[in-house]
Amino acid sequence: MALPASLQHGAILSLGCMSNRVYTDLGEDEMYFVLRGKDLAAVAESLATITPLLTTTLKAGAHSWRRFSRGRPACRHLVTSER
Repeated sequence: MALPASLQHGAILSLGCMSNRVYTDLGEDEMYFVLRGKDLAAVAESLATITPLLTTTLKAGAHSWRRFSRGRPACRHLVTSER
């Protein structure tokens, strides 16, 4: 259903049904992102701009978590250096 929806509406996020998640071994922290092929170049260009900004923001946030949580980040999955 995600493919026809993306063709009609653009980009679609899908968590998938339970059977799909089991069959494909999709993790609890993963989802599907479907977009039209004609939009791929624009998305790639936007990601090139957003990624450095997001990385900087996450690092600054990790620093704040460490400072206020006595060295134990509350959201370890957000701390990219500790993955």
